[in-house]
Amino acid sequence: MPRFICLGVLGWLAVGVAVGQDSPRPNFPAKATVTSKTTDDGRKLSIRVTVKLDPGWTVLANPSGNPKISTGQLRVRVHDKERFDSVEVRYPKGTPIKDDLLGEFNVYRDTVLVEVDITRRPNDTRAVKLDTRVLAFNNQIGVQTGPAIINHQVP
Repeated sequence: MPRFICLGVLGWLAVGVAVGQDSPRPNFPAKATVTSKTTDDGRKLSIRVTVKLDPGWTVLANPSGNPKISTGQLRVRVHDKERFDSVEVRYPKGTPIKDDLLGEFNVYRDTVLVEVDITRRPNDTRAVKLDTRVLAFNNQIGVQTGPAIINHQVP
């Protein structure tokens, strides 16, 4: 396996986008979309973040299973968590990879579904803001992206 993943983890370059966009920049190999449901009383919010990767591209799973490269793992972050009664983010299990230099770690391929459950405080009807951080790499062509932040807003 090429060793370019190390460079991506060590050399971060954050890229922001406007709320509502599903891709941080043209031709980026990952797109993220968000769907949500609320209970009748509006307090419980179930959010699903779906990250779709272009063929041949992978992202580090969360958890990556390797502390050497954990800063590069996929991350969904809920902003202003303290305003909610509870926030739970659940990531799927990744596919294990073994590398001579980095050791073992987990990755996602194709489509990743991250589940976020939020319990709002009574009478809180403000929008929920969250972001998805993606650092993608392609071993077939030996290319990595800089990490990108994809912003989302849920009513």
